[in-house]
Amino acid sequence: MQTLRAASSRFSANPLSLTACLLLWYLLTYVLLPVLPIRTGLDESWRAFLTWAFEHHRQFGTEVIFSYGPWGFLLEPRGPISVYPWQIAGRSVLAAAAAGGIGLLAESWIRSAPARWIWAAAIAILAEPATLIPVLLFLATMPAAAGPRWKRAVLPILAFATGLSACAKFTGFLLMIALLPVLAIRRTWAWTAAASTAAFLLCWLTAGQVLSNLPAFVKESLEFASGYSTAMVAGLPLVVLPMALCICGLPVIHFAIQSPPLRGWEALVRFGWLAGCEFLIFRHGLIRSDPPHFYMAFVTGAIPIAILLIAIPNAAMEHAAPRWRASYSGLVLGSLAVSLLYSQVAVAERWGLFEESLRLYPAYARRLFAPAPQPRAAAPAATTVDVFPDELSYVLCTGLAVRNRPVFQSYGAYTSGLCRKNAAFLEGPDAAGTIYFQPYTIDNRYPTMEDNLSWRLLLTRYEPSGVRDGYLVLRRRATTAPARMTAILDRRVRTGEFVDIPAAPGALIWAEFDIQRTFTGHLLDLLYRKDKMALRVETSGGAADFTLLDETAAVGFLLSPYVNSVGTMQTLYEPEAHRAPAAGVRRFTILRDRASAIGYEATVGIRLYRLAIGPSD
Repeated sequence: MQTLRAASSRFSANPLSLTACLLLWYLLTYVLLPVLPIRTGLDESWRAFLTWAFEHHRQFGTEVIFSYGPWGFLLEPRGPISVYPWQIAGRSVLAAAAAGGIGLLAESWIRSAPARWIWAAAIAILAEPATLIPVLLFLATMPAAAGPRWKRAVLPILAFATGLSACAKFTGFLLMIALLPVLAIRRTWAWTAAASTAAFLLCWLTAGQVLSNLPAFVKESLEFASGYSTAMVAGLPLVVLPMALCICGLPVIHFAIQSPPLRGWEALVRFGWLAGCEFLIFRHGLIRSDPPHFYMAFVTGAIPIAILLIAIPNAAMEHAAPRWRASYSGLVLGSLAVSLLYSQVAVAERWGLFEESLRLYPAYARRLFAPAPQPRAAAPAATTVDVFPDELSYVLCTGLAVRNRPVFQSYGAYTSGLCRKNAAFLEGPDAAGTIYFQPYTIDNRYPTMEDNLSWRLLLTRYEPSGVRDGYLVLRRRATTAPARMTAILDRRVRTGEFVDIPAAPGALIWAEFDIQRTFTGHLLDLLYRKDKMALRVETSGGAADFTLLDETAAVGFLLSPYVNSVGTMQTLYEPEAHRAPAAGVRRFTILRDRASAIGYEATVGIRLYRLAIGPSD
């Protein structure tokens, strides 16, 4: 027994033992997990597509516009076993950096071996490594964190992993860019800024991206992020707002109180970087205030960072520090308990995916050591396929050749710039030869407001050729059908006032809404989230309310008929005289509740056009 205790004591005293155990944990639960197969579903579709886009060197910023970068598949890969070596390579870098960074800070900050192990285990179990890496580099280069002798070996790994995380998600890119001046303030750590930049460029090139495409990636990612706080609003934030403020605000206050004294600009820049990091996490969790996003933002991001800062060395308030630290720790652990309870559905889903990955280990072992299969012949260009609006996983599962729009899921084309990007692609020579269409929306949006300009091109550039697996199959026309718009109404109305559509049975009605945001609305867009207004439409089947996207409504969208099925979509290709008027919109109004009234003016400009497709009579 004494021998076992002695061995245990030596193991706890070994400064590298904690890092080694953390690395083993990450290898078994993160790095070596099999890639889950492609399946249907909105979120599963973009996960599978990101994996496919990496393997096929799709250019991010031009061919792919999303909130993730070319290495984004590392967070949640879906697809064939061919991507598995890349997952192992990328996640090994993130795992080594996370294990080394946590172990480094544990030895630098915590004297008690049991406390060190409990603290490190809590962070490793909860945190998504790609989110944690920039924070670890930020803290490892703090002036007070002198660290052990092996610190010089860990910092290059952290710097490289920070560049990789910036290539995985656009939030990571923003954090890396903001971190560069923080690191460059002190000459001692200026090399880490250069190393992170070099690592990002290396990862960018390794993913098959071209350097000349980098400005487009930044520009379009900013465009995608700019509309997120309005278009993607969902849920009731008041339920979790106090918790979110606590989770994201407390670490900033704690850092200001506990961190080592810094001089001049360094103090302001470091405090600003951490505050900016917490602000991004706060918005991520609150814009879509649902359990999955709350889990991703707070349980795997903000709370591990808050736990990480529990151990930061105290530099002031020597008498009050223990009481403050105890209060802070209690609030963080209480927030963790409540967050896990609120996001229990997401936790259960993640656990189910983890168990599924474990069950795939035997099959992966057999396939990895089996003879390589013969490569499949590429599909001819004439069979290129896109899916409208979202379900690209259908094409990936069936093995058809993908030719996607830049904003590859229609719900993401929620700004005028993104709408025009997709429309320009469909007008060009690279558009898919076939589009599989099946109406679907998120957040109860009006269907034709998603990727709104593309709807008009579906009518002029494509024509139906049958139905397959519930999808309307649209083939590209040999020549584009002409489209003509005739103005039929132009007026300004108050919200809540009904607008009657001039009688035109079977006609296609195109609408443009001039919706003005208030100063408070612009401020909410920048700092928090802005609730949307509603569009109420009345057809012969009754009235229904939909969430309204103000930016796409300003560019224009197909208002009538109301397209909610493959059958309704088919009727749009028929001559106007033959269209059944049942789905035609008779009148509509725009509604503001108390929350949306803060962000929008009370009057709206309405312009209606009669849209005619095909040769004129």
